Amino acid sequence: MYESILRVASGNSNFQFKMHTEPFPILQKYKDADRVTSNISLILVLSVGLAVLPATVIGHLLYEREKKLKHLQVISGLNLFAYWLINLLFDLWRTFIPLCLMALILWLFGLKDLYQVIPLFLLYPVAIIPTTYASSFFF
Repeated sequence: MYESILRVASGNSNFQFKMHTEPFPILQKYKDADRVTSNISLILVLSVGLAVLPATVIGHLLYEREKKLKHLQVISGLNLFAYWLINLLFDLWRTFIPLCLMALILWLFGLKDLYQVIPLFLLYPVAIIPTTYASSFFF
């Protein structure tokens, strides 16, 4: 419709109306906001995964207490220090593996903003497992 109006107004019957559009470039503040939002959602997902690790440890401890497995092993001659040391080392190893996988995922996806979290991943089992053992006595 606009093309026919311009043909009549210009007196040129071969007039063609061509339009070329390009989107505006994305502003840096919107790129930064998108990056921060994606980092926050990743941190949320990782924190849920980190919350599950002590739950699995305490579930195992409570199962042993319910079935009196430690008592059975102590009667069989197991040293209590060896029992707690082996359980502690196994639970540290069991929580260390998923944390290493989380660090690997951060590295594979190239999330350089979150590289400073990797040492915290390595220290997390050392902090949470003894706390979980101590809090298991409340149950």
